[in-house]
Amino acid sequence: MFNVFVFVDYCCQADSLHVHGVAIPTFDGIRNVLNHIGAQKEGKRVQVLWINLREEPVVYINGRPFVLRDVERPFSNLEYTGINRERVEQMEARLKEDILVEARRYGNKILVTDELPDGQMVDQWEQVSCNSVKPPLEVYEELQAEGYHVDYERVPITDEKSPKELDFDFLVHKISQADVNTEIIFNCQMGRDELQQEWSLLL
Repeated sequence: MFNVFVFVDYCCQADSLHVHGVAIPTFDGIRNVLNHIGAQKEGKRVQVLWINLREEPVVYINGRPFVLRDVERPFSNLEYTGINRERVEQMEARLKEDILVEARRYGNKILVTDELPDGQMVDQWEQVSCNSVKPPLEVYEELQAEGYHVDYERVPITDEKSPKELDFDFLVHKISQADVNTEIIFNCQMGRDELQQEWSLLL
């Protein structure tokens, strides 16, 4: 497993539109963005539509996002072109279970690979529990339970490729159905590529 932990890269907002782009955030990073926008129950109660464009199965361990990687190609995405939301979320739920099963064999620890700022890869053990391993769907459900006004959608799109026609139609539908004051947040791996494509839907 290779850790693609990225500080929440709140890269941009599209001028007068209620549209934002971020890289894959940490759990705290998601909260920070929602607080910044005013989606918390004690804030402006702004409604947010968060659209996750990440194609790879992701799992949060102790609040940080991790993905699977080929040990020989740690910087290359594992592509699942054509995968739908249901399938990728099934894979994420299975990944969570596999992590917990393996952790029980090693004193409730899981070996992960982290990337340092200089690009160096280091292996390290992460202490885990049932409550510290979550797929993205559980993360957003937890935020909703905390009172955040956020709706979560998952539209898996292969990195640096255009969305499938079906996905494009779904995005257009979801965006057109959103209230004019809804803040729309797209996240992908690095906060680029796919986001530029999705903004083109709104411009």
